[in-house]
Amino acid sequence: MTRKITKEIRLKKWIEDLQSFKESGLSQNKWCEINGINESTFRYRCRIVENEILQRQLTNTGVKTTQNTEFVQVPIEKYQDNAPLEDQPSADNIVIELSSARITMPVTVSTEQINAILQVVPNV
Repeated sequence: MTRKITKEIRLKKWIEDLQSFKESGLSQNKWCEINGINESTFRYRCRIVENEILQRQLTNTGVKTTQNTEFVQVPIEKYQDNAPLEDQPSADNIVIELSSARITMPVTVSTEQINAILQVVPNV
């Protein structure tokens, strides 16, 4: 059996485990205990599954990916409700507001770039 096939079989099993965990309603600790999986091993597998899914989604949208990690600087400003009018977003920008930050992008940003940012933001 080749490595690629072995990887796909392993990935399929890990996806099934992740779905089982999410559907169970149990805490991660309890689900791992019942299923005889070390909790740190399960977290590792979840990261691998999520990264693989993201890579496949990016590939399907035509976004070229590499094996190397590349960081892109995204300006995140501290957001204040009482910000002066000149600090408010303009019609030329797309603004994503978080609980304590604001991400401002030009309207010319591609949907692929926005999707990539939204995949990363929950991990920040």
